[in-house]
Amino acid sequence: MTDRTFWQNHVTEYAGRYSVVEHEDGTITLIPVEGDIVQQGTPQDETNFNALEERAWEAGQLAAENARVLIHHDLALRKVVGESGVITLNNSQEYPFNDSKQTVALKQRRDNVNYIVKVDIAAVGTGCVGDVVISDKQVNGFKVEYTGSVKQAKLCYIVEGGMN
Repeated sequence: MTDRTFWQNHVTEYAGRYSVVEHEDGTITLIPVEGDIVQQGTPQDETNFNALEERAWEAGQLAAENARVLIHHDLALRKVVGESGVITLNNSQEYPFNDSKQTVALKQRRDNVNYIVKVDIAAVGTGCVGDVVISDKQVNGFKVEYTGSVKQAKLCYIVEGGMN
């Protein structure tokens, strides 16, 4: 990469002053009469213009690479980013029986069933929750239940993965 060019205007003592030369064929020629040069301007030449082109091209390449990296990261995050929710399970039977199994519909359909469901118990009634069991995983949902004697349990869940 070349060094940065700090462009300067060409400034003269008499900007825009010309002398007129009249020709026999009726045409005229304007000749700049600028006086002293106050500030030498940056040359508008091949070197400077090609440096601009090169920087513009490099910026485009960098932008394309950044876009590729962002797409790659987005795809990687889709594989791990999950969704969460809260569900209340109820058991109307007496221990050791339990009818708390309920279906949880996923908000975002998964590409496969290779996802993980993490569950935390948020609140319980009187009794024991026992084990929390996840079963029947599908791309659009799963079933959850507990095995204990409690009549009601509130569960927080997080689904991670299952995305290509």
